[in-house]
Amino acid sequence: MAAAVEPTHHPVHDSELIQFEQVFAKDELDGLEQNLVIRGWRSPVRGRPLIHFLHGNGFCASVYWQMLAPLVCDSDGQQAPFDCILTDLQGHGESEAGSHFLGWNGNASLATAVIESVAAEFGEVTRYAIGHSFGGVLTAMLCSRNPKLFSRAVLLDPVLFTPVMINLLRVQKFFLPRYRTPFSQKALKRRDHWDSFQQAADSLRGRGIYKGWCEASLQDFILGALEARDERGTVALRCPTWLESDIFNSVPFGLWKDIKRSETPTRILYGERSYPFVAKAARLAAKQNSHFSYRELPGGHCFMQEDPELARNQLLQALSSHPAY
Repeated sequence: MAAAVEPTHHPVHDSELIQFEQVFAKDELDGLEQNLVIRGWRSPVRGRPLIHFLHGNGFCASVYWQMLAPLVCDSDGQQAPFDCILTDLQGHGESEAGSHFLGWNGNASLATAVIESVAAEFGEVTRYAIGHSFGGVLTAMLCSRNPKLFSRAVLLDPVLFTPVMINLLRVQKFFLPRYRTPFSQKALKRRDHWDSFQQAADSLRGRGIYKGWCEASLQDFILGALEARDERGTVALRCPTWLESDIFNSVPFGLWKDIKRSETPTRILYGERSYPFVAKAARLAAKQNSHFSYRELPGGHCFMQEDPELARNQLLQALSSHPAY
């Protein structure tokens, strides 16, 4: 029998991590028409190597808690190997959505500003970048554009759209301005509220993107990516469906130029049952830039929610191959 999801807060709130927020003023970044608050979680300053993590579309950093917690939280006398900054992107987790999607490039700029601000508190330590899916693409972009920011990056099943896919979507949107990709249409139609946390868990368990997830990871999604809306216990997705849809209906600018010129050693880990273009793009990235390498792992697009221990061990292996670790 599946474990019950109680209407309470996510375990990250009981951890040693500290919630942070950064306010971006109107016009501080291109396309920002109002103040926007970006939030996330960071460890105390402990003098350890620092990891920065970016999540996938519709998720938030705490959805990856089963994989991340042993890496960043001390437990039972066991010292975690890393300090951390876990950033929730625009409209995800407790970060504000604003009035419109700022784009892939805009969110990469938001993340870069957060990293530069928060990481300064940790001093001169080795820094690593990790990102999944949407967050994996942004991680690749910001590493390329800020070559001294990180010593190494690990991209978890990044949705690196191939050049052909990017050009095709741009042509479709040019001739059909209202065109929406199948993923975008599905996001707009998805259910976004339930009567309780438990009903949400029962509704999502074993379905769609959540198929194959371990129960603990599903509960992390329920308690991290959903929020209570009223005294009756109604819960809803934190990430608005319009924002999730707009992310699916857009592409980053200059992605493959960024990949070609990146100087950051980067390991791509992707699931054997993920979208076929992910493996193809990983091979192309490695062909175009010798700093990139890749490895196929058991599982799907969210293999880190299916087998958090496997994902964590592969992360450690990828990071430990760097001499600074």
